Amino acid sequence: MSLSIATNDFLNQLTRDSSVAVVGNGNIEDAGPEIDSCSYVFRFNDFQLDGFGGKVGTKTSAWVTSGYKTIEARPNFEEALCPFAAYTIAAKYSRQFWPRTGTRLLFTRGNPHLDHFTSNCWEFPSTGFCFVALLQWMKFSDVRLFGFDGMSSGHYFNPGHGHRDHQKSRKVERGYYQIWGLVQ
Repeated sequence: MSLSIATNDFLNQLTRDSSVAVVGNGNIEDAGPEIDSCSYVFRFNDFQLDGFGGKVGTKTSAWVTSGYKTIEARPNFEEALCPFAAYTIAAKYSRQFWPRTGTRLLFTRGNPHLDHFTSNCWEFPSTGFCFVALLQWMKFSDVRLFGFDGMSSGHYFNPGHGHRDHQKSRKVERGYYQIWGLVQ
């Protein structure tokens, strides 16, 4: 993929009916081969591959992150995708992302994919949810979720990790994944 100006531009380079694996950091059991068989694979924030290939695969098409202040640098990535616009409260820490990591953070052009959710007083959807909402809004037809369990299991690489910031989002996000036909 070529360097892009915005997350939307990057995604516009992809074929809409290709298989897309969206790999969250929740518990995943031996899905590596299925994930790696997808045309595109998107991974989030501080994902880990070393020692987890059987669970989560090894292929990565793009790194998706909020740019939060604790996200670790990834020297192999010139750019990372951010699933919301730079002016949102969620992008609060992103201004320091490039100086801290050396990776350009690409934001969306506006938030049309999130307007419904933010206008209904849902203040803090997860980065994963925002990205899945963007794929749905852009009409990607074969989106497959892995490791999206309502943030209830911690991370596959750190089971004790909690998600206090997203406690209120769990049921709402899971409900939308069901509505979109991405989980049962």
